[in-house]
Amino acid sequence: MPQPDAEITRLENAMVKGDLASTLAAASLDIQLPPRPAYGKNGRPIVLYTNYFELKGIEADTVLYRYSVAIQEDNELPRPKKKRLIELLLQTAPFAGLPIASDWVQILVTPKNIPFREQKRGSYKLEWYPADGEALPSPTPDEPDRVKQARRRNTYTLLVEAIGTVSVRDLLSDLAQPTSNYPLKLETIQALNVIMAHGPSSERNIATAGGNKFYPFGNHPQVELANLGGGLQAARGYFGSVRTSVNCILFNLNVATGAFYRSGPLLDVMTDFTPPPKNAFQHSKLAAFVRKLRFETNYIPAREKGEKSKKSGKGHSATVRKVHAIGDLSRFGQHAENVKFDELGANGIVTKVTVKDYFFRKYGIRLAVPQAPLVNYGTLKEPKWIPAELCTILPGQLARRLLQGDQTSRM
Repeated sequence: MPQPDAEITRLENAMVKGDLASTLAAASLDIQLPPRPAYGKNGRPIVLYTNYFELKGIEADTVLYRYSVAIQEDNELPRPKKKRLIELLLQTAPFAGLPIASDWVQILVTPKNIPFREQKRGSYKLEWYPADGEALPSPTPDEPDRVKQARRRNTYTLLVEAIGTVSVRDLLSDLAQPTSNYPLKLETIQALNVIMAHGPSSERNIATAGGNKFYPFGNHPQVELANLGGGLQAARGYFGSVRTSVNCILFNLNVATGAFYRSGPLLDVMTDFTPPPKNAFQHSKLAAFVRKLRFETNYIPAREKGEKSKKSGKGHSATVRKVHAIGDLSRFGQHAENVKFDELGANGIVTKVTVKDYFFRKYGIRLAVPQAPLVNYGTLKEPKWIPAELCTILPGQLARRLLQGDQTSRM
């Protein structure tokens, strides 16, 4: 096992002379405080091992450039959408190819000076699209109005500005002194935290909470899950943060556990939360539980050019994966057999059709549970209905809600 660094031990003992306890002990007060003798000088010497690891991968002469990122149209966007915009930003010039870390909110950190067109700032117009989706086609003079509206709705301007540099060497020099004098100590630690968190926060199968807690999910080889009941599950992860000590920079690593929504078929998640609601109050609690959860569907046939159905590798008809968020559930008592909407037929005639009949006629799907609630992924004014049995809740969705007593005990 490694032994304490002799140079650090020497510096610690030297620093005792200038610490707060010694200063107070020497002060002319009515109450005399005993001075701290040293580190490990009295009693039986022991070596204490902790979950701190010295950070050695960054060269001492490294200078880190820091940049702020702001979204001109709306800086209060949901964090996942803001993260995706910064991902797209880092794929464009002059950022592409540079070693850049980000907190995915407002900070970029890099050991390279970013060459802006202007001296210290740049403005970049980006079209947002989801990571598991496709970008809009290049604009054309005759593109449909709906495409133009989608382009305007998803276009954002990101403003990037230099906010100064920090020095790892200056931080290490400061840590070798009895008292701290480096004015950018906190900024340097923040930059190092951004770098250490960038790797795991970039992974598609690791959920991030609070910027420095990371939970593997999905097909990650280190997934550890435990059922909490009530539609939730516990996920094992870790917490990491950069700290400073005498003459060295440390990385603190700790085990963490978070509560997540259970993934899988939406009907199973709803049943795990509560039995089929018997009244409007129970139904409203169920709707509140699943609201805003992201889900996927796989029932729309994939089409090739000429509207010919694609075939999967096994000869079956291929389908298109779609990802949506649950806006709400249909009202209590409303389901695929009694919810109707207007459908424009090939003859130009508008008719009323139930959700159940539409899915059978359009996709050949015979619903197994037609009286289950419907999912609305549209708006209240313009609902878009999908039967719950066709929805699968995606993994890695943190449950930002109070746990029940039995759930807390299981955690």
